[in-house]
Amino acid sequence: MAGYSAVLEALRQAGVAARAASETIGGVDAASCLPTGDAGMPGARLVGKVEAVRAAWRSRINGLTSGFSDVSVAFAQAAQRYDANEEAAGADLREATGGRRPV
Repeated sequence: MAGYSAVLEALRQAGVAARAASETIGGVDAASCLPTGDAGMPGARLVGKVEAVRAAWRSRINGLTSGFSDVSVAFAQAAQRYDANEEAAGADLREATGGRRPV
């Protein structure tokens, strides 16, 4: 079907891009750039705040990595399902692009 393979390839490429984003983001360790210990200021209120920022950054990195990984898997599964069910997928794609769905 014309255009159908292009859609599958776009799904696959989106999955690869999401996986690459997950790997790239997972490699970021901004939290390690923050000072440790008392940061040269014993007893300063800043110490607890630095630890809070460190924890928040690590949590957000983990969330983004997990999210992009999930999206990657979803795109790969979608492409696989459409590929395995070409006729039904073609009907779905026609409807999604404004074509008429067969009755």
